[in-house]
Amino acid sequence: MESIQEDELSPFDLAMGAANKLDPPADFDGPVKQRRITDPLCLIFLLATWGITSWIGVWTLQNGNYDTLVHPVDYKGRICGVDKGSNGQVLPSYWHPVDVLSSGVCVDECPTASMFEPTSKSELICKDVEDLLTMDGCALSATVVATDLSILVTCGGCMFQTESKSLNDYCNPASVSSLIDKVNGIAVDQGKEALEGWNKFEYSSYIQRLVRDLRTSFPIIGGAGFGGAVFFGFIFLLMARCPKCIAPITWTSAALLPAVLGGAGTLLFFLANEYKLDQSGMHSNFKATSVLILAYIAWSFAGIMLFSVVILRKKISRAISITKAGTRAISEVTFVPLFPILQTIAYAVMIGSIAFWFLMLAASRSATEEVATVYGFEISYYSQTYTVLAHYM
Repeated sequence: MESIQEDELSPFDLAMGAANKLDPPADFDGPVKQRRITDPLCLIFLLATWGITSWIGVWTLQNGNYDTLVHPVDYKGRICGVDKGSNGQVLPSYWHPVDVLSSGVCVDECPTASMFEPTSKSELICKDVEDLLTMDGCALSATVVATDLSILVTCGGCMFQTESKSLNDYCNPASVSSLIDKVNGIAVDQGKEALEGWNKFEYSSYIQRLVRDLRTSFPIIGGAGFGGAVFFGFIFLLMARCPKCIAPITWTSAALLPAVLGGAGTLLFFLANEYKLDQSGMHSNFKATSVLILAYIAWSFAGIMLFSVVILRKKISRAISITKAGTRAISEVTFVPLFPILQTIAYAVMIGSIAFWFLMLAASRSATEEVATVYGFEISYYSQTYTVLAHYM
């Protein structure tokens, strides 16, 4: 390693004794003579964890169905765009609500306009005819479906076509409240009580929505997020080889953190206002209030971080001086800039495989038929029951 000249050191470095050299003896080969495992119990736990995780991973690959996480499922538990219908053909890809229990049917496309005054059954979104014939109130006889369109809606066999926007193959109604009011209105006209508490459609489970959100935002997360972290890590290590770059990098980072938190709080604030003004019924007051609270939390952290930077500015300056001395060691290691890339590959293999296993674990479930009474009619629907390793327990 090249010797460091005193004129290359800052006054602070000289005051801290950076000019004093340590010359180890020629036969010095390191402080540790005998190396051994110091935590055998932790090693056993680590190996056991790897073994159990791998076993779960193999089990989920054999029993999980990833399609249930990324595709809609209809009222019979069939996967839209994947499974076949009673006619032997693959079901359409899009999902439209078909009853007040948030069950749905697979449709060819999402309606571009609402049709709340249909004149025939073909203008409704309905379940299969063979199912309508067996549903309470939906059939006149064993072979004839009810002709009263309002009865077909309240018995849970059909639903009005509703103006929708496609999101992850789901037809999301432009206004849920108008649809609810219409269905409750015809139920009241039939002498039935309006359904209380029906204020939104729960299309899918939280894990399904999470996976679909990740699938939709993957270009942002994988590109700008993960890829950007690797890229800037690589650039930082290149710049860290230059002592003069340390101070600008450090102070820029210190200023960016409160700025980013403040910007995030502002975006959340405007998003909360947008949720409050939205009349579609898709966003509850609780959701808007939660987003607003997150905005205030982000602003609070931004203020704390900015205050901390101001208070700790002298210590940050000292840390910069110490880091400048450390950059000389970094500059001597040729392959240091490759570390972010190598770490990325290692994390992708380890974290990626475990994440995929747990996604498959979430997909290892079966559809269970349940029955609920709505508007005086019994409606059967399928709920996803998790049977994760149940037969092994």
